[in-house]
Amino acid sequence: MAKAQPHLTQMYTGRQKLAKNLPYLSACLTAVMAERNVKERQMISKVLSGAVLAGLLLSVSAPIVAYAEDAAPKTKADCKKAKGTWDKATKTCTVKK
Repeated sequence: MAKAQPHLTQMYTGRQKLAKNLPYLSACLTAVMAERNVKERQMISKVLSGAVLAGLLLSVSAPIVAYAEDAAPKTKADCKKAKGTWDKATKTCTVKK
């Protein structure tokens, strides 16, 4: 029988080593993928919670800003109704509190 060539023998032993270590490599790959999935979920959770918080802050602050802008009368007639003083130069009303 002919002697096997050295490079074929090395390939065969390499496959044997790979087959022997395959369960370990599979477990490592599974652990790495699980860790990656956890990190992705954490990132998505952070982005989503940030978006919810931003929406909540905007929904709370928008009416306050709108109310503050509407508090001062914009016309001379409205200024008189609010018992304020009308400034002709700047066309603004100053209401005493």
